[in-house]
Amino acid sequence: MLLSRVRYTALAGLALAVLWLALSPDAVAQGTDKKTVMTIDQPFQIPGVTLPAGKYVVKLVDLTGSRSIVRFMSSDEKKIYATLLGVPDYRLAIPDKNAFSFYESKSGDPRPLRAWFFRGENWGVEFVYPKAKAVEIAKASGEHVVATSAEPPASSEAGNLTESQANSAAKELAQEPVFGIQPSGNEVELSAIHSGAPTAVALADVQTPAKLPKTATPFALFGLAGLLAAGAAAAVRVSRKRV
Repeated sequence: MLLSRVRYTALAGLALAVLWLALSPDAVAQGTDKKTVMTIDQPFQIPGVTLPAGKYVVKLVDLTGSRSIVRFMSSDEKKIYATLLGVPDYRLAIPDKNAFSFYESKSGDPRPLRAWFFRGENWGVEFVYPKAKAVEIAKASGEHVVATSAEPPASSEAGNLTESQANSAAKELAQEPVFGIQPSGNEVELSAIHSGAPTAVALADVQTPAKLPKTATPFALFGLAGLLAAGAAAAVRVSRKRV
């Protein structure tokens, strides 16, 4: 009898574990982070830090309401350089690959990153700069810049931010008010400037990891969970008969 109970508990636990895997958000929501590999051959600016030429991984780590939180990491995703705030931006032409755009800058200065658009979609993320930097960029480029009065979150050219620091920055950014800066340096409501697609020249080559084949959908996990659960039930019945 004791052996039967042990078998029942183990098999039931296995079935529940597989079912949890099938239903977990991480298993079902693959691809929602818009992971993009960005390769750039010259230094560039993002809010809070200037990064050297190289290869980076860019991910959407949170999307709530009218705010987007984006993370810049090393190509192996072991180093975190920055967590950035963005607002949704839209364009008429739908890109056939992920693309980044940049503001013009003063001669010799690294270009500031402006927006990130997603393959096959007409929306993307326009990045938010600290007000003082936004005024500088707007005057140099002759274009509007989305800004916030908050200090930029912790960023590191060395990529030594911890996961805890990055997550804390994301929570703080999601609460900050944003507005627009015109080329004159004047502050305006975001709705007054935030329309149309960026016109700056793109400098970066981007790659998006291939999508999973249709066979690699969560429905296969549901089927596997069902089969294992049925197998567990059958094994329990056999164990009871033997006892």
